[in-house]
Amino acid sequence: MVDLLANGLTALVALLSVALGGYLSTRAQRRHWDRDHLRHWRDIRLSAFDDFLSAFRSYIAFALNPSAKIDAVPDAYSPGHLMPIFDNEGTDYKERMEAAKTKVRLVAQSQETLDALAQAVQQARQLAADRASSGVGDIAQERIKKVWTAEHAFLAAARLELSLPPVSFPAYASPQPTDVGLVPQSPLQSSSSHSAEVQPPTRPLDVRASQQRAGELSSEP
Repeated sequence: MVDLLANGLTALVALLSVALGGYLSTRAQRRHWDRDHLRHWRDIRLSAFDDFLSAFRSYIAFALNPSAKIDAVPDAYSPGHLMPIFDNEGTDYKERMEAAKTKVRLVAQSQETLDALAQAVQQARQLAADRASSGVGDIAQERIKKVWTAEHAFLAAARLELSLPPVSFPAYASPQPTDVGLVPQSPLQSSSSHSAEVQPPTRPLDVRASQQRAGELSSEP
C-alpha cells in the first residue's frame, strides 16, 4: 500500500512538472511574440512618420521654389481657407504628401499624433495657397513660423508615440536641401536605430533660388 502511494505521488509530481514546464515555455514564447509584435509595429509607425516628414518637407521646398506654378480656389471643406491647385510637377509633391498622410492615419495610435498631422498638412496647404498670389519674398514670416511650428508639434507627438524621450526644438526651421532635388533626412531618422530610406522628390527640384529665401526666413536646427 505504501509503495502504491509512493508511486502515485511520483507520477503526480512528474505530471505536474511537465504541466508547469509547458506553461512556463508557452508563457515565455508569448512574451517573446508580444515583444516582436510591438517592435514590428513600432518600426511600421516610424517608417510612416518618417515618410510623412520627408514628403512634407519636399512639398514645402516646392512651394518655396520661385518657379513653382500654383493657383488657389476656396476650400469647400474649410470655409475661409484656400486650397492650392498645382500643375503636373506640383501634383507629384501633393500626391506624395497626401499618400504619406493617409499612411500615418492608418497606423498612428494616438489622437495627439493625428491632430498634429492634420495641423501640419493644413499649414503646408495654406503656405502653398499663399504662394498662388505672392512671390516667395512676399510670404508673411508668421506663415512660415506656423508651418514649422506644426512640423515640430507632429515630431513631438510622433516621438511620444514611439516612446522616445522628449526633446526641444527651435522656434521654427526651413528645409535646407543639401543638393538639387534632395531634402535633408527627417529628424526622426536620427532619433532611432531604425532608419527608413527617404526617397527624393519624383522630379528634380530647382532649389537654388528658394534656398536664399528660406535662409532669410529661418535656419535649420
